[in-house]
Amino acid sequence: GRILEGNEKEAKYVNTPETPIYHKRECLFGINLALEEIKKQKNVYIVEGELDMITPYQHGYSNFVAIKGTALTVEQLKLLKRYTDKITLMMDADAAGIESIKRGIDEAEKHDFEIRVVVIDFAKDPDEAINRDLEKFKKLIAKPIPIYDFLINVAKKKYPEESAFSKKKIGEEVIPMIEKITNPIVRTFYIKKLADILEISESTVENLVFQLKRKKKQLSLNKIKYNKPVEDSRELTIDKYVLSVIFQSEDSSNVYNNIFEILRPEYFLHPSFEKISRLFFEEIKKNPKLNIDDFGKKLPSELRPIFDEIFLFASSDHSLSNESLDRLVYEIKKYYFKREIKKLLSEEETEEKKKQLLKISNNLKEVEKTLISL
Repeated sequence: GRILEGNEKEAKYVNTPETPIYHKRECLFGINLALEEIKKQKNVYIVEGELDMITPYQHGYSNFVAIKGTALTVEQLKLLKRYTDKITLMMDADAAGIESIKRGIDEAEKHDFEIRVVVIDFAKDPDEAINRDLEKFKKLIAKPIPIYDFLINVAKKKYPEESAFSKKKIGEEVIPMIEKITNPIVRTFYIKKLADILEISESTVENLVFQLKRKKKQLSLNKIKYNKPVEDSRELTIDKYVLSVIFQSEDSSNVYNNIFEILRPEYFLHPSFEKISRLFFEEIKKNPKLNIDDFGKKLPSELRPIFDEIFLFASSDHSLSNESLDRLVYEIKKYYFKREIKKLLSEEETEEKKKQLLKISNNLKEVEKTLISL
């Protein structure tokens, strides 16, 4: 539902939590009404909120659909690919909207979509834009910008000075985007365009793109070769499940506070889980009615895919659904104490370390007693 009246500081949208039968990553609001026009126009406009689909539809724009999360998903793109090769993103002009656009590029490129962007600069969203100035809205959507031109323009506005530093920063922002382009003709076009903007040779830009691609490939190979896949461990599965339950709860603040009377963020195995839970705790203290989608959008870009995976986990993995949440919370605590004991035993022995070891061992015994009683 949408907040129509009340506290302006509250989130505009109140989203339905995921359930065993409702998976928002697979849904596109309004797709049933838009299919025929999408096929006819060979284009789909993608917006962020339900009213941003409904209001254009009421004014004759029938090829609008709304995503149900913080970014386009593989499932949504596969569905759209059946009907069109062209998508036009209509996102907010703020930093969160730009990040949302960037997150949609990877998968859209893999599915060979032509991606364009319409940025609404005179209103918060399509719903407000139409109600404020329909004619201006019509002119705006008639001139979508190719995604990579848009990203180059964003970088140029961010670093407008004619200096070597500004050109360096523009390159750092745009080159990772060009590296994602799968079509060699399109990639070469934007390499030339960026070279002209930076006033350097095309071969220099091409070399930077190649270096980035090679670095990513090497990192991927190293991960496969050296990283033990902890994703299959019960320890990590429990961490993801408990956090997912918190994030999906209609009363996240209360659930989180109850759980974190027992747990601390550092108890989680994965460093990113610890970071996300700490940030969530900070936000929930400031705003007990925190909207979980808004929280996800504000996370640093490197944490968003992990947050999305955690959020959906309890709905997609039912291996722990029959186990007591209290028991799982204490298991997380048990695993943490075991890791700390192992770490202390591997270090040089000192009197201080002995005291720490004794204290943690006693804590572990208490947790194990609690687990037996649950």
